[in-house]
This record gives sequence, structure tokens and C-alpha cells, in this order.
Amino acid sequence: MAKTWLEHIHFVTLDPMKLAAFYEKAFGAKITSTRIHPNGGVSVSLDLGGTRLAIMVPDALDKRDPPGNPRKRLGLEHLGVKTDDIEAVVKNSVDEGATIIQNITEVRPGHRVAFIMAPENTLIEVSEAQ
Repeated sequence: MAKTWLEHIHFVTLDPMKLAAFYEKAFGAKITSTRIHPNGGVSVSLDLGGTRLAIMVPDALDKRDPPGNPRKRLGLEHLGVKTDDIEAVVKNSVDEGATIIQNITEVRPGHRVAFIMAPENTLIEVSEAQ
């Protein structure tokens, strides 16, 4: 069986710095990076006990969006899991009832991702990086 682990939890908010400050003050998370994207949006990464929290502003609809489910919502956007065998994890997920939202795609050399919709409408990013 493929090895998998939680890689990140992704949140969407209108004020990433304010939400990051909440996780710092309430739970002792540490900001590890802050980025300004070409569209002007801010993203913040935090370390919360070894798990990365990714916080950013809403972005435009993209090919991962299921019909009728715009990504403009705020709050938990997706869970990110990392694996050493992305093909096996995606296949097993589909066999267990998930739907492929974005098939396995190489986003940069040596880093592939897929997005699946798990039962109960939880979006999950599956990634494999070498």
C-alpha cells in the first residue's frame, strides 16, 4: 500500500494575515512564509505542530471546480495529502467512492498533483514530489 500523510490544510479568507494571527495567538502556530501572488492576493503558510496551514484569499474558478460549487467560499478549502505513489492513492480513492476533479498533473518537474472529491464533498489534493 502507498504511504500517505497529511501535508497541509488549506483555508480561504478575505484577510489572510488576520486569520494567520488567530492561529498564532490561539494555538502557537508560527508563520513560515508570506507571499504576494501576481494577482495581488496574499498567502501565508504557518507551522502548527508539524502540519502546514496554507491561508490565502479566494481565487478565480478553475478546472478543479465541480459544477455548481464555486471556490469563492470562505473557510476550509481542501486537505492536502502527500504520498509516495500518487497513482495508487488516486485509484484507491476512486475505488472507495471519490470522484476525480483534476487528474494527475505535473505542476513542476518532479511534483505531481491530483484533486479528488471525497464522499461528503471534501476536496483533497493528493501530491507526490521527488
